[in-house]
Amino acid sequence: MNPRTNVRTARSRVFLPWRVLCLALCLAPSAVMAQETTPEPLHEAREIYEQVRAEVAGAGDLTAGGYAELTRRMDRVRLTASRCARETEGLLARQERLETTLVPRHEGATSGPFPDGEGMAAPASVRFKEVQAKLATQRADLEARLLECRLLEIDSDELAAELIRRGQQASLSTLFEREPHVVEVLHRNLVNLGEWPAAGQALVRLLSGSEELGAGPFTVLVAVTLFALAAGVAWRRRPLAFGDMPDELPFTTNLLIAFRVVTHAYAVPLFVLVAVSACSLVLIVVASVPWSAIWQAPVALLLLLLAMGVRTLLDPPAPARSLLRVPEGKGRTLSRLLQTLSFLVLVALLLGEARGLDSFDRDKQLLLGDIYVLLLAINVLALIDVATRGDLRGAERLFKRLLPTFVMVLVVVAMWLGYVELARLLFLGTLGTAIALLGVLLLARLVDDLQDGLDQGHYPWQRGLRHALGLTDGDPVPGLGWLLLVLQITLWGIFLLMLLRLWGVPAQTVEHLVQLLVSGFEIGSLTIVPSRILWAVLTLLLLVMVVRWVRSQLEKRWLLRTRMERGAREAVATSFGYAGIAAVAMLSLAMAGIDFSNLAIIAGALSVGIGFGLQNVVNNFISGLIMLFERPVKTGDWIVVGNTEGYVRRISIRTTTIETFDRSEVIVPNSELISNQVTNWMHNHNFGRFKVPVGVAYGSDTERVRQVLLEAARAHPQVVTNDAGWPDPWVLFLGFGDSALNFELRGIVYNADNRLGVISDLNFAVDRAFREHGIEIPFPQRVVHMAEASGASDEKPPTKPDETPR
Repeated sequence: MNPRTNVRTARSRVFLPWRVLCLALCLAPSAVMAQETTPEPLHEAREIYEQVRAEVAGAGDLTAGGYAELTRRMDRVRLTASRCARETEGLLARQERLETTLVPRHEGATSGPFPDGEGMAAPASVRFKEVQAKLATQRADLEARLLECRLLEIDSDELAAELIRRGQQASLSTLFEREPHVVEVLHRNLVNLGEWPAAGQALVRLLSGSEELGAGPFTVLVAVTLFALAAGVAWRRRPLAFGDMPDELPFTTNLLIAFRVVTHAYAVPLFVLVAVSACSLVLIVVASVPWSAIWQAPVALLLLLLAMGVRTLLDPPAPARSLLRVPEGKGRTLSRLLQTLSFLVLVALLLGEARGLDSFDRDKQLLLGDIYVLLLAINVLALIDVATRGDLRGAERLFKRLLPTFVMVLVVVAMWLGYVELARLLFLGTLGTAIALLGVLLLARLVDDLQDGLDQGHYPWQRGLRHALGLTDGDPVPGLGWLLLVLQITLWGIFLLMLLRLWGVPAQTVEHLVQLLVSGFEIGSLTIVPSRILWAVLTLLLLVMVVRWVRSQLEKRWLLRTRMERGAREAVATSFGYAGIAAVAMLSLAMAGIDFSNLAIIAGALSVGIGFGLQNVVNNFISGLIMLFERPVKTGDWIVVGNTEGYVRRISIRTTTIETFDRSEVIVPNSELISNQVTNWMHNHNFGRFKVPVGVAYGSDTERVRQVLLEAARAHPQVVTNDAGWPDPWVLFLGFGDSALNFELRGIVYNADNRLGVISDLNFAVDRAFREHGIEIPFPQRVVHMAEASGASDEKPPTKPDETPR
């Protein structure tokens, strides 16, 4: 027998009990979790389901509110069943992992030359069989529990769908229930006219809250009201000071100024309502005052803030301007009508309290409702007339003027005919749609103004943010447009969900839509989760901005302390930028739910694409990496590539941008800079050499010429002189030309960028110096000898008698 086999078998017999014990310990948490999560929640959910089903079967026709309450209960049951199924699936998955990892190890350990029961293997085998039996029992229990959870989830889904269908039918039937018409209501109230004074007194006592609050809290509210009234008057008397205002103000600045002046104008009611609302909330917490006794002040405060917002947008006092760019008279009229509308809304809420009074029977409520709807319709129709005054044609006239007018007339007619619920739905839907649309448009305008401000830097904090991101004038903030686009899409999505609720769509349907957005939906084998995609896009855009900021700080601040060369700093910053973008992209894809196990397929497809048509792209990409680390060319260098000469302005991962001396930008692939010859005037330093060729006439004093050229060069501040590392200017006598003695002035300039300018300056200086010293610069002179043809004579050829010489 092999000694290694004996040793391995002995070790397996020694460690076998520990492995069985480890298996039991690993299985124990699953059993404990199953015992903890199995019984109560699922059984309670099943009992609720049975109760709801019994109520639906025995109650007959319920109201829409009753069906909505039952649907909410079923939603809780469905949530419990879904959570139970997920937990059970997790336990089953854990048990499968334990079975696939620990059981094969035990079987391999007990196999050997010794038979079962010999040595220490037999007790361990018995123990393992017991664990296997418990494991099978536990699996059966978990599978039964999963089946029960799935069955309850399916049953609750079906019952919830039935409840939603019945609730919609009940809402529709309620919508067309008819109350007494306006003539009958008016007749009944005229007959019982003497009951109105007592009903009015009861309504005043109810709205003041004096009976429900008690003497102590009511006295506190009165004292707080008087104190806030005095404070508001004092604040209103304080003048506002503004400096010189320009003719054109940014939208946000104009909004802040308008808010200040409107707040100052409404200081008295604002102070009173804020103080009373705060005191009311304190009484709720301290004295346990019911909300029904003091709700009026907080609601009135909200409506006052709404009226102030309308005044801020349409008719703010000077020096603010109208933010919606409407004519002054039209804006003032619209502002007053909208403020009246907010007051009418408050009146409607206050009159709604009359339903709880015994003295206000149904006839009185209907009469007040008919009068209120008439006043409301007059206000809204006037508002529509002022808002749509002008030249409207076609569809614009239909949607802005005719359709809202028709809806308001329909509301009045429905109310007077007795269709109260229909009138309420039409009015609340129309009014809510208009308010929500105005709010979304205002927020969208603020988002656009924020984007413009960040892109142009209107305010100091915006300019500071642009500087921190390393942006120059005219550069947009990276990713900001997409970020604000996602924000606007979110705003309009919320607006659409609000429209569904405003026009009577059941809350369960809206919640189901929200659930689809949050949990996702399946198209074939693909699961799309819009919320995860939205968060992934937001994360991508925000982190891209963070990476851009960190890269700017690396390049302009942090790496400056390391004494690295400029090219090295740029290489580190660029490498960090690309690595950061890659990491952010991977994180965003993971948040969006992309499965990275398919990356091998993507890589294979990418390699095929590279083989067929992306060779140049990959070549330029690799060349860009080489340039970033080897740095043969850096940003700001003066280079010559083929027929292109200019400064390197930007080195990206694929191309390099060169700005020529004509101020045009040439995009050069990185592969050309790596594989072709490149002249870099500023590779290791900024020094550059210049040449100034000069020709003087024969007979000139050559020493004097040399001295004049050197003096002109040494007098220029950009020419290097008295530098140990570089030579002083020097003059070369190149030879004797056809018409001149040829000299050349050479030297070094401190910055190669100024080389052409230095040559031009030296040409001017040399010409001036030669004129002062009488040194002549000749021009080429040539003598041309015209040779006559052989045999030529001065005699004229004979002419014919009939020809006249010309």
